[in-house]
Amino acid sequence: MGNVRLDVFYPTNGTITAAGVNQNSSALNGSTSGINEENVRTEGIDNKQLTGDLTIKEIAIQSNGYQLSLNTINSSDARYPSYANYTVKEAPINHDNTGTASTAIGKGTKLQVGGAAGYDLTEGEFITIKWNVMQWGEFTDVAYDLLESALIDTTTKDGGAGATHPYGSGIGEWCWLIYPKFNTTSNALNDNDFTDAKTAGIVSGTDFLDPGANAGGEGGFVGFNEERWDHTIVIPAHFLSATDVGTGPVEMIYASYQGPDNNTKLGQPLMHHGTLRLETKASPASKLYGIQLYVSGYWRMDANQGGTDPVSGPNTAGMFLENEQCNPTGGGNPAAVEYGISGYLGLERIQLSCVIQSNKGA
Repeated sequence: MGNVRLDVFYPTNGTITAAGVNQNSSALNGSTSGINEENVRTEGIDNKQLTGDLTIKEIAIQSNGYQLSLNTINSSDARYPSYANYTVKEAPINHDNTGTASTAIGKGTKLQVGGAAGYDLTEGEFITIKWNVMQWGEFTDVAYDLLESALIDTTTKDGGAGATHPYGSGIGEWCWLIYPKFNTTSNALNDNDFTDAKTAGIVSGTDFLDPGANAGGEGGFVGFNEERWDHTIVIPAHFLSATDVGTGPVEMIYASYQGPDNNTKLGQPLMHHGTLRLETKASPASKLYGIQLYVSGYWRMDANQGGTDPVSGPNTAGMFLENEQCNPTGGGNPAAVEYGISGYLGLERIQLSCVIQSNKGA
């Protein structure tokens, strides 16, 4: 602080005049109006802006604007297919405010960052992505009683004659995954140019789970300790009760556009939230052009019992992308019996945002 001469009122506490107060104020303003060798404040720009405080460099946000009234089935473009029966490992969430699929920038969840020129990435920046997804409905290809698990209803195990529920479809731990992908290739924001954060050249370290690139059917399995899963949010498919009871079903729809009826549906549509925070690596990709959300499913819990990892041992927990449909009868052909699941996940409102910050000043 520079030298400032002020009229001191305390401790005499005499008559305080407006002129005296104004004189002190003028002296302070004059002394602190510039930053120079005689006036260096601990709250000056050197400390506040260039050291500890984050500076916002870029903000981008959008919503698809699709909003439905309860008991309304969402459009076909807002229903995203499973891998089983449709061979879709992942799909961009791209329905607009009318429920129509679009590849246009600014529609669906295709968020442009930095305008047409893109955003110039530098080392040590923090990228925070947040998204909200409304789970609107579940549309399986078969009736729910065919999906009951032998673990919660022993009569399904063998499907023998006289069984009350003659079918079974495994452990039933099914879910969908929703996650952001990044485009550091082109401001055209083509769907094929979106990749996970590491492949995009934004961060280094452990590989991210990327269903479109390295997971799939035919027993495709990814252990939880093999790749990063923390960029995904889990959208549950069904709620399973612990036992088969006479007062209610063993399986209930987790979220339904029809709302709860206390018998087959657990609740109304559910809003899910995800956050991913990244710190850019040394020499990151030159530009970030955009971010888009993707959905993949049905995923199923499993364990790799044949593993030989010396640390995790032979039983590695993880998930695989279900590649079988549910066809417990096989149409009379035992070789065609399948105990998987296929169908669609119905989504409604989606919001996506990106904030890029730096601790190195503007």
